[in-house]
Amino acid sequence: MVTICKVWDCLQLCMGTQSAQNWISLFGLVVSVATLITLIVYVRATKGIERAANEQSEGLSKPSLTLRAVVPRSLTTGENFLEILNRKLLTRAEPNARGYLEMVNIGNGPALRVQYEIREGSPQSGKPWIGGAAYIRAGEALTLPLQSGNPIKDKQQKITCSYASLSGNKYESVIDLYGDEIQNYAFTRIGGA
Repeated sequence: MVTICKVWDCLQLCMGTQSAQNWISLFGLVVSVATLITLIVYVRATKGIERAANEQSEGLSKPSLTLRAVVPRSLTTGENFLEILNRKLLTRAEPNARGYLEMVNIGNGPALRVQYEIREGSPQSGKPWIGGAAYIRAGEALTLPLQSGNPIKDKQQKITCSYASLSGNKYESVIDLYGDEIQNYAFTRIGGA
């Protein structure tokens, strides 16, 4: 406190009272602007840290829905390789004990507000089967109205499933099915909180 008083006295002697007050006001303005700039930089950095933390926590609880499937046999013989070339050993949907296909959550977190649509046929024609569930926990499944075997043999199906995660991010899984054969699977984030 004594040092500030000495600086103030020195400024008054050197420049006069009015000039010293102007310099002090200008110095206060410079300090305020510097503080504002620092605060803006801090807020932007905090938003970046928040975004990274949200993405990291989402990775720990992200749902992912797909059809329960049979894993193909390993490529140990030339016969298996030829089967793959002939499209006979692709991933196949595995029915449950009653013969129905199931949508399983292979992610780490629950899938919320699950809605699915099943369309039959190559060009998307006809009325789709629509259904859903309030949630599917990680590792659990939802039975679909598709029976494995004769009812869907040699038919092409497109299954589109939309759902949300705990954080509010929205996802979509799209599965192209020919008979019991999974021909394509796509998982995308379609929106966020």
